[in-house]
Amino acid sequence: MKKLIKRTLVGVGVFLTLLLFIYLSSLNEFIFDILLLVGLGVSLIEMLQLAEKSGIKVITAPLLMLLVALFPLIYFFSLKGVVIAAVCVLFLIFSFFIFTKEYTLTDFFYTVFVAFYPLIAFAFAFYIIHFEYKGAELGLIPFLLPLGGAFSGDMFAFYFGSMIKGCKPKFLEHVSPNKTYAGCIFEVPGGAVGGIIVYLLFEAWGFPLFAPFRFASFMEGVHPLVFYTSLGAFFAIIALFGDLFASRIKRAFGIKDFSNLLGPQGGITDRLDSAFFCIPVMALIIAIFAA
Repeated sequence: MKKLIKRTLVGVGVFLTLLLFIYLSSLNEFIFDILLLVGLGVSLIEMLQLAEKSGIKVITAPLLMLLVALFPLIYFFSLKGVVIAAVCVLFLIFSFFIFTKEYTLTDFFYTVFVAFYPLIAFAFAFYIIHFEYKGAELGLIPFLLPLGGAFSGDMFAFYFGSMIKGCKPKFLEHVSPNKTYAGCIFEVPGGAVGGIIVYLLFEAWGFPLFAPFRFASFMEGVHPLVFYTSLGAFFAIIALFGDLFASRIKRAFGIKDFSNLLGPQGGITDRLDSAFFCIPVMALIIAIFAA
């Protein structure tokens, strides 16, 4: 119970911090971009620390250059910027591997992996926020919708999976020892609730944020609440795969969390693992339907 309370308090603190930066984005749109870059930087550090503990020598120079270049490339070149970043970082990693003797094949593949997970995967957030639709940037709402579905779904899965004592068969125990079928079932309605919260906070109640685009103005014949609820549930399912993927990585390296930065919540990478899958999917939806 003590651990549960501590985890809840940390979660509330993270949510309030996020809400503060969302509000500050209404004053200057780039404030939230700074938060995302800091989060990406911390996640990169966690992945580098994991490699060091496992005896893997990461080719760090291309990753640091990628971290610095991601935002300007995507801000000025949109989706082309993502492609440019991916091609350039792969070329640099290949070059370091080929022209120096100090890196093994394992070092090479781990470096390539980190370039895409977390860096390029989450960098699609910049693409979503600054995508231009009818002469204006989309802003934060299309980014917060998948994030809300993922985080709320994860929260429902954790709490209901912990509370339902009589229904505790393990779900893919070799991947995630604490994951239960009960938790997975409740993840979907949890995502729907997350979608509703995003709608109420940022569209219906008008919480201040950088949001030139509102889904309500885009929908025809469908109530925005139905849209938010459906998308929230959909992203909760995507988030489940992101969570399982991260759990599989942690099991492979024999760790419980990527770091203990957030105490019982783990590290930044642990909190964003589901977003690493949801954000690229949202970017794909935008690229198909809004481009």
